[in-house]
Amino acid sequence: MDPIKFIIILMVIVFGVYFVSGGWAENLGELYRNYKQSNLTFSQFWKSIIKKGKK
Repeated sequence: MDPIKFIIILMVIVFGVYFVSGGWAENLGELYRNYKQSNLTFSQFWKSIIKKGKK
């Protein structure tokens, strides 16, 4: 097997395990909880996240 193909397959498996194990679900759940607790409108909430990311 070509080493490049092996590395690509290995990366796909690692990312697949991360997504299946719930890493993405935990992050989205935390983001949703923060949105609900902030009492901001949806657009205000995203603007505040973007501002925090630029700092």
